[in-house]
Amino acid sequence: MRFSILKTATAALAFIGGAQAVIKHDELVDRIKSLADKTEALAKPAEAVTLADLSSFATGKGPSHVAFLKVSSDADISSSKELVGGFIEIVSIAANTIPELSGAAKISSDAGIDAVTAAFDGLAKASKTLFNILAEKLKIFGNIPVVGQAISAVLGAAQKIINELANGVISLVDGKAEKLKSVTGGLENAFEGIVGDFAKLLGA
Repeated sequence: MRFSILKTATAALAFIGGAQAVIKHDELVDRIKSLADKTEALAKPAEAVTLADLSSFATGKGPSHVAFLKVSSDADISSSKELVGGFIEIVSIAANTIPELSGAAKISSDAGIDAVTAAFDGLAKASKTLFNILAEKLKIFGNIPVVGQAISAVLGAAQKIINELANGVISLVDGKAEKLKSVTGGLENAFEGIVGDFAKLLGA
């Protein structure tokens, strides 16, 4: 049975809530590194996307839409579903981290600033690599608009929440935030580029 891919992705994103604990600096760095790792892991399914894969995804002939909510390593999970599920997981991690920044101690040591900057740099590099792959696959996504819309929706959500996270972290840095701002600015530009590419593709 055919199901609405975009509706499923949107519902999953809306379900995501934030935690209320106060995060420690080392935990924050680990959280950002986790985002980078999960982004890097999406390069493989992005490379594997084919028109046949997207067709199976769009018609509901592939695995259950539960795959949206949790990335599976099972061989029968289509590459496109892994992409959507992966982005939803990234959004979830970032969304749960943002409330934890409230009340967190300022990051004032050079080592602390360097660590959080390096973590964001890793996320920026992983994101740019992934976005370059997605850009190369744009024509394929354009052939199945409903899938393109789902990818576009989760990319837009990720852009918004990662930018919010970056701004929150920058606000914690006590001075010497120039390099961090440069790194996160480059990440935002990369998001703007791929989100814009999908908007043009879909006529948004």
